[in-house]
Amino acid sequence: MTRFRTASSLALMLAGVAACVHRGRTVAPLAIVPDSSVSHYATQAARVRPDSASVDASVRAFLVAFDSLQYAPFAAAWAPEATVFLPDADQPHLLSGRPAVLTYFRALFAEVRADSTRGVPTLQILPAVRELRIRLTGPEGALVTFELTDGTAPGRRTLVWAWDQNVGAWQLLHLHASRLTPE
Repeated sequence: MTRFRTASSLALMLAGVAACVHRGRTVAPLAIVPDSSVSHYATQAARVRPDSASVDASVRAFLVAFDSLQYAPFAAAWAPEATVFLPDADQPHLLSGRPAVLTYFRALFAEVRADSTRGVPTLQILPAVRELRIRLTGPEGALVTFELTDGTAPGRRTLVWAWDQNVGAWQLLHLHASRLTPE
């Protein structure tokens, strides 16, 4: 598992992936700076404040964990009452509650790992992320949107995050995944 020196070095993880629109300004992508000798970002998350920089770091950490199939930090991001709308008809349309969400994604991670024929297994989300936007909806809420433009399954994602004072971290309340149909 990749480890990072600070929350800011973790925020660099999405380098080259997408520009981030933050408080109405487009922020240029940065370089990736991993450090395998320090504790995982999740330990840093408990020490942050509910502000725009901390939600940005939490969102980026979640996307990195999701893309690289790092189950522990991925699972830690979800709130107990989390919900997910899935885009595929062969799955239940709504997952409700952290256990249902994590059961689905644990199986997905296992399937991707089993189907991987070369290199490190990944979902290839990061190269496809475009137009990442993070908007604070108040002192303890954030709305995150982005598009996936990978060509095979383009889509849109909306994530709702809330600051959990009990754990001192941002937690994911809802993920809405939709596919874009060809025009």
